Order: sequence, then structure tokens, then C-alpha cells
Amino acid sequence: MEEILRFLYSNAIFLFRDYNFKFIDSEWSPSFGGSAYVILTNGFVKIRFVKSRDGLLMEFQPSGKIKAEWFQFTIVGIFLTNDFHFSGDVNKNNAVFLKGQLPKIMEMFSENNIKQTIQELNLIKREMSKRLFPPRRR
Repeated sequence: MEEILRFLYSNAIFLFRDYNFKFIDSEWSPSFGGSAYVILTNGFVKIRFVKSRDGLLMEFQPSGKIKAEWFQFTIVGIFLTNDFHFSGDVNKNNAVFLKGQLPKIMEMFSENNIKQTIQELNLIKREMSKRLFPPRRR
């Protein structure tokens, strides 16, 4: 939990100051070396920060009436940059990227765009799977 809060304070305070994000849920567990998550929302989009032994992850979900799965920052970043080499690492550089792209992300997850956004993000996920696990040739 501490790593999430440190990241938010040091690199993403703009979420609260400029975009009115608020904490809506959190949980911490000491098992498996400690894991935690924090969920923020500003009424337009939810952002979940997850700390596990794999590191710190960031995911997005619409805040509206449409229920959808959480989409990893890597997937959202590929959507925004059209670069399949985009790294969704949660770090200072990507906090700067998030700050610059947050208006677009909020628009992507708006009720007017969410159905199209989900389709496009799922296409990206399928393409990433193909790249990671190409079909075997016989």
C-alpha cells in the first residue's frame, strides 16, 4: 500500500488537484509478500493501482452505468499511441504521459464512447496475445 500512496503523492497528485479524483476503495493483504490496491474515481473514469509481487500496475474502467472489465495501462497506452511497444510501467515518465493523456482517457471511457472503446481495447488485447503467443506452424 505504501508504494501506491508514495507514487500517487510524488508523481500523480494532479489526479486529485486537477481532476478531482477521490479514493473509493482500497485493500491491503500481507500474504504473498504483501499486495494492495487503491481505486480512484472522478465520476468519469476509475483508476485502480495494484501492488503485487509483480510490481505496481495501473488499470482503467468506466465509472458510468456500463460495466466493463479493467483495462491495463499498457492496453490503454497502445490505444493512445498506436505503438505496440508502449510500456505500461507505473513510473515517473508514464505519470507525465498519464497527465497529458488523461482528458483523452476520460473521453474514451465516457458513456458516449465506452462501447467503441471496449471493442478497440479488446482488439488490442487479442493482437498482443497473437504477438506474445504466435500460432505454431506445422
